[in-house]
Amino acid sequence: MNAHERFDYVKKHQLCFRCLSKHLISDCSKAFLKCKFCECNSHNSLIHDAKVSQRKKGNDLESNLEALNPCNDSKGSPPEDVSFFSGNKTPKNNVLLSTAKIRIKNQDGKWIEVISLLDNGSQRNIIRADLAKLLKLKKHAYKANLVGLKNSVVNVNGKVITQISNDEGTFTKNLEFLILPEIAGKTPPEKIDISHLNLPINIKYANSKFYVPQEIPIILGGETFYELFLGNQIRVPGSTVSLIETVFGFVATGCLGDREQTSDDSFCYFVRDSIDDELNQFWRLETIGILPDNDLDEKDLALSHFKNSVTYENGIYSVGLPWKRDYSELSNNLAIARGRPESFNQKIFEKSRTFLRL
Repeated sequence: MNAHERFDYVKKHQLCFRCLSKHLISDCSKAFLKCKFCECNSHNSLIHDAKVSQRKKGNDLESNLEALNPCNDSKGSPPEDVSFFSGNKTPKNNVLLSTAKIRIKNQDGKWIEVISLLDNGSQRNIIRADLAKLLKLKKHAYKANLVGLKNSVVNVNGKVITQISNDEGTFTKNLEFLILPEIAGKTPPEKIDISHLNLPINIKYANSKFYVPQEIPIILGGETFYELFLGNQIRVPGSTVSLIETVFGFVATGCLGDREQTSDDSFCYFVRDSIDDELNQFWRLETIGILPDNDLDEKDLALSHFKNSVTYENGIYSVGLPWKRDYSELSNNLAIARGRPESFNQKIFEKSRTFLRL
């Protein structure tokens, strides 16, 4: 029998897909058994081909996802959002990654200069945990998984929101960053010899030390990647290196040719948003008009009136009546009431003879 026939036989006779015994896989005690082709313990090696052929083939990206995670059996839980994050730690052939010196605002409103990697392969912006702590940024609850090669998982347990800017202050943007304990090693991994390059000297470089190994504590992803580029490009003669203009200055990209490498490591991550975070985003929509809005424009009279007149307590909305606000308070009625009998008694005393005659 071929793999498909064996698979149908196991399914028909309700055998264990792992050890092929007469019980269900949920009752199997031999969790140590793994498929020798994909190292997965959800099926036996004898039915591997049949299991693989059952998977739905998609586009190139989906095929790559299956290759990275060949045995991701579903247990009925809703699918999670997946974001892709990729880059090179020690690029072969000395590929220059786009790095720039940017300014990021800390909790006190001061600007701090850091080196950032501009990566359109990342759908999310990422910040290293030690930098987020140094900036004293408020940490928001957030849970997600970064899944890499061989199903390696890095947990994301928070995010921060802050502002970035260029040196001139002509470009500013509020961004959300996922917090990771580590991002990558230094980029480039070793100092690159650029003495043979005819680089222009009359332009501003986004990172003037792009050829020197530097720590990368921030990654700016695809969310804002294309907003940073202005379109101008300068090709360096005699090489494949190009200088592309961004809001931070010109970044160097391209390949400097084959060289002997001491290492060749790459990293690749996928961001999976947790269901809890999706539900949190949904309930935030339900609290519009209930929770305080920090972005309320004081000049917007309609929103200001709504904020001052509408309250929400114990699941009940209360709307205040449009009372006249610039009224003047009445006089003290109690003092006036007491004064009237005293005044009457005084008049009787003064005109006692007249009253006695009557």
